[in-house]
Amino acid sequence: MLQLERAKANPILVPDDSNWWESSAVFNCSVLNDGKTIHMLYRAIGEYEDYVSRIGYAESNDGILFTRRKEIAISPELDYEKFGVEDPRLTTIEDQTYVTYVVLSNYVKRGPLASTALGETGDYYHYERLGIITIPGSDNKDAVLFPKFNGDSRSPKYRLLHRPSKWIGPQFNTERPSIWISEGDSVTNFF
Repeated sequence: MLQLERAKANPILVPDDSNWWESSAVFNCSVLNDGKTIHMLYRAIGEYEDYVSRIGYAESNDGILFTRRKEIAISPELDYEKFGVEDPRLTTIEDQTYVTYVVLSNYVKRGPLASTALGETGDYYHYERLGIITIPGSDNKDAVLFPKFNGDSRSPKYRLLHRPSKWIGPQFNTERPSIWISEGDSVTNFF
């Protein structure tokens, strides 16, 4: 049986005062071990006034001591990202690394709705944006992409775990936000 133990050197990352975009907070990371390096993407905030998040990158050989880059890994660049990018989730499918991340419909202080966007990277320096992959207005976070397990060639190829906060009530058979599984034939087509 695998026994996990909390690292004594917690927290593993702290805000970096010398780097404006991550000087106030770093949190909600995702890690992926490719067999050689442990890659981490994390949410970072440098200013609380507008509370716009960016995503940083760090790497490690042991999962405890991480070296981070000074440059932003994923910065709000596209129109649907303008209020921030946050809460990355990493996965590798068929030798391609994907990152799901949350984008907001407005500034955090104004109570925005969340959608999940998808990107891919081959080197953790460049990220190709593949667009929003959840239904607009569903307030959908915490999405994680998986290949479909044990499926035949005619069934959908991918699965997405996600948490649409607006999918509550009798029509959804739940009184509070729940984790849902959606299936798709491509990494950008689940609904």
